[in-house]
Amino acid sequence: MSHIQRLFVTFIILISLVGCTQPKYTPLVVYRAHNAYENSTIVLQIDANGYVIRTVNRHTDEFQLNDDDFGLILDQLQAIPFDRLDRRYLPQQDAVNLTQYTISYQDKVVEMTDTAVPNIMAPLMLSFRRIIAVDL
Repeated sequence: MSHIQRLFVTFIILISLVGCTQPKYTPLVVYRAHNAYENSTIVLQIDANGYVIRTVNRHTDEFQLNDDDFGLILDQLQAIPFDRLDRRYLPQQDAVNLTQYTISYQDKVVEMTDTAVPNIMAPLMLSFRRIIAVDL
C-alpha cells in the first residue's frame, strides 16, 4: 500500500470516528429520588429541548417529552424562586424510610424529603412523578 493510500485510509477512519461521537448531554434540570429503605433510586435528566434520560434503579431509557408536558415543566421551574430557597428541607428527626429528593436547576441544588417538600415545589414534584410513571 502506498503512502498516499495509507493517508487516505487513515483519513477515512478518522472521519468515521468523529462521526460516531455524540455531543455531550447537558441537562437543564436533574431530579433524583432515593429511598435507602427500599434500595431504590430514580434519576430524571431533562435537557433544554425536553429530551429525558430516565434511570430507575439500573434501567435507563430515553424519550422526548411532548410540548405540553415540557412547557408545564418550564413554567413550573420558572415560577420557583430557586435563589431564595434553602439548600435543605429535611425533617428534624432522621427517618430511614423517607425518600430523599434532590433537584438541580441553574446551578442551584435543593434537597428535601417526602415529608418536607416546600409548597412552591409541590407542582413540579408531581410533574416529575408523572414523567417517572410514563410507560414503565
